[in-house]
Amino acid sequence: MSRLELPRAEIAFRSEYEKIVLDEKLTVVFRPGDRVFPAWRGYKKGELITARIIQTLGDDSKLIPPIFTEDKKELMISDIKVVKISNLKESDFFGSSDDVKNVKDLEKQINWIYGQTLSYFDNVVTLIKLEYVCCVCKLDSFSK
Repeated sequence: MSRLELPRAEIAFRSEYEKIVLDEKLTVVFRPGDRVFPAWRGYKKGELITARIIQTLGDDSKLIPPIFTEDKKELMISDIKVVKISNLKESDFFGSSDDVKNVKDLEKQINWIYGQTLSYFDNVVTLIKLEYVCCVCKLDSFSK
């Protein structure tokens, strides 16, 4: 099966989440399945990535990439782990979007965004914690 490859150092968000990303309020996200590098579209703890906002959805099955707005935010993956959905705790949702505050919400969101139930992903999600990185902070880290 062919897979649409997108830049690995980016993470995409639908336009519904634009405000909380640009306001730097979204600090926890979930992705279905195993998204720890080297897995497909995976990330590593400590990695610097760029958040992008999707203007027009793409279609992985047709190898059509999304179209992004010009807005970007620099992030660092502060933590990442693969978790069975049944093992998620209430505290795992702190920093998530308002529509994902518990397992039931997460199941609905995965189905809405990916068109699949969590059972398709073996009832596993990757919990990703994000820290926003300012340009000055990034420059300071390079000068040390």
